[in-house]
Amino acid sequence: MVVCINYFGVRFFGEFEFWLSSFNVIVILGFILLSLILMIGGGPDHDRKGFRYWKNPGAFNHYMEGDAGRFLAFWSTMISATFAYLGTELVGVTVAEAQNPRRAIPRATKLTFWHILVFYVLSVLLLGTLVPYNDQKLPYNNSKFAKPSGSAAASAFVVAIENSGIPVLSHIINACILLFVFSAANSDLYIATRTLYGLAPEGKGPRSLPKLTDAVFLSMRWQFALPSP
Repeated sequence: MVVCINYFGVRFFGEFEFWLSSFNVIVILGFILLSLILMIGGGPDHDRKGFRYWKNPGAFNHYMEGDAGRFLAFWSTMISATFAYLGTELVGVTVAEAQNPRRAIPRATKLTFWHILVFYVLSVLLLGTLVPYNDQKLPYNNSKFAKPSGSAAASAFVVAIENSGIPVLSHIINACILLFVFSAANSDLYIATRTLYGLAPEGKGPRSLPKLTDAVFLSMRWQFALPSP
C-alpha cells in the first residue's frame, strides 16, 4: 500500500497524507485530554494520580546509583528522543513540490515548534504522571531492562489506559499506533525516493534512478527543474 500511494505522484500522496495526519493529530489531542482527565481522577478508578510517580519511584530511571547513573539514563533517553524527531526534514524535501512554497513552507516551519511542544513535550509530561518507569507492563521495566512477561502492551499510552481501568480503549489506541507507523513509512519512502533521485543526476547514485514514470515526472518536474519531455 505504501508503494502504491507513492507511485501515483505527489498530489495523491499529499491528499492521502493530509487526511491521515489530520487523524493522527485528532488522536494525539484526544489522548492529551484523556491523560489530563485521568491525572485529576476522572477515570473509572477515580484515582487522582497528580505527580505521585515523580516522588515514588521517581521522575525517571537510572542505570546505576548516583549522579553518573542518572546522567547515563538521561543521555540514553535523549538519543531515543532525538530519533523521534526524524521526519521534520520532510518540509525541506517537499519545498519544490508545494503549490505555493513561498507561503506554505515558512508557515510549516514555524508550526514545527508548536507541534513539538504540544505533541511531544506535553504528551510525554502527562504520560509520566500516569505510568511509573518501573511498571511491569512496560517493555523494559525497572533498572534491569528485562523483557516483559505475558504482556502485549508495548506502548506506554496503552499501559496508562489499562492502569486506569478503561476497557476496549487500549485496543483502539493500538490500532491508531499502527496507523501512525503506516504514515511514518509512507513519508519515509517519499523522502527516500526524492533523495535518491536527487543524488543520481549528480553522479552520486545509480544511473537507473533518474528513469521516471510520466506521473512521477510531472510531480517532480518543478523540484529539479526538469526540461519538458
